[in-house]
Amino acid sequence: MITTRGILFLLAWLAALVGTRGSGTDRVSSNRTQASRWGANATTAAFSEQGIRALGHHKHAGNPGDRRIISLAAAKRHREIVDAGTCLLDAKSKSTVHCFPSLICIGAMKAGTFELKSWCDEHEMFLSAKKEVHFFGFGRSEKEWMEYVFDPLTVNEWTMSLKDAKAGTITMEKTPYYISSAEAALEMRSLLPSVKLVAMLREPAARAYSSFYHHCSRNHRLLEYKNTVVFNAECSRPEMCCCGPLDNPPLGNAKEAECTPETFHQYLLTTVSDPHNPGLGTVLRKGLYAQQLKMYIDLFSKEQVYVIDTAVFTKYPQDVMAQFFAWLGLPPHDFKDAYKNELGYWVASKKALSKSLKKLDKHGEEKKRYTYRPMLNESKEWLSAFHEKPNEDLAALFPEMTFSWMD
Repeated sequence: MITTRGILFLLAWLAALVGTRGSGTDRVSSNRTQASRWGANATTAAFSEQGIRALGHHKHAGNPGDRRIISLAAAKRHREIVDAGTCLLDAKSKSTVHCFPSLICIGAMKAGTFELKSWCDEHEMFLSAKKEVHFFGFGRSEKEWMEYVFDPLTVNEWTMSLKDAKAGTITMEKTPYYISSAEAALEMRSLLPSVKLVAMLREPAARAYSSFYHHCSRNHRLLEYKNTVVFNAECSRPEMCCCGPLDNPPLGNAKEAECTPETFHQYLLTTVSDPHNPGLGTVLRKGLYAQQLKMYIDLFSKEQVYVIDTAVFTKYPQDVMAQFFAWLGLPPHDFKDAYKNELGYWVASKKALSKSLKKLDKHGEEKKRYTYRPMLNESKEWLSAFHEKPNEDLAALFPEMTFSWMD
């Protein structure tokens, strides 16, 4: 005789089977196999599925606000029924739920992802983590997956009323490093196979220059050694380290280098110049968009990935957000309080957090903005040659999308 508990277990198993997901154990095993084939930060593997709809032509493929609401006990017993947007009933209040993200901004670094988040946060049906979570890519999704929801960075942002969850509120996290991490992509696919993904893409040469100054200005990372310019690989967190094997000089013989256009060019001449070389450092590797997005399209589907050109977003943020919200299945939002600030950048509202606004110190005085001199012409030429093939690959991957830097 089948017990009530047996029936519930059978229903959970059937739900997982219909979703073509396989067990958590199967998914973890598959991850290990693929990770060993691709490498921890592989971006050069060949993937079969090609193409993604251009901006304004994305096909809506399901609503990321659709929710499966289950008990915490059921989630612990049957991890395979957990997916993007799944909400766990609070142990004390049945009118409160804690939800997994239904949308993840995977990158790219130095491409305006913080600004995208600030515009998303204006929508009344959006809840996003205030800071980058950095959950995937470190093996936590196998044994610590429950902490994704109850992490101090997310527990408040992704906790909502049962009513709001059923209404389809979007939960989002933003960690730009994900885009170039095969481990992060594999773990994400294992835990949240139906998650929606958004990527901001900035002109790659400008992104590289910005990334160089970002890393150079932090923790004295830029070093000169034997007439070369390299980065110190001893960084506080592995995903923030800049570089590959070349960037690990004997520290006792190296001296700190200044952050200048000249040292940037010397860095380009020092670094690996082959986009497919595994020793390529972060400054250049994070701009190889086609290689990175092919990995995500192959693991998920092209319908789950949305791409935004940073330059188009900067110039027409209201139009970009209208199309993005439509792709997500959300009702439109009127950005009636949007305005251009003193620097000429659009800001979502007076209360929106924006990196383009003036920053004040504890005394109310304006903080000095970090600026840098224009890139040298010889660096532009070097980067143009370096990105020629990667840009061709990106155009081929997105045939219906015209990127601003390829006009």
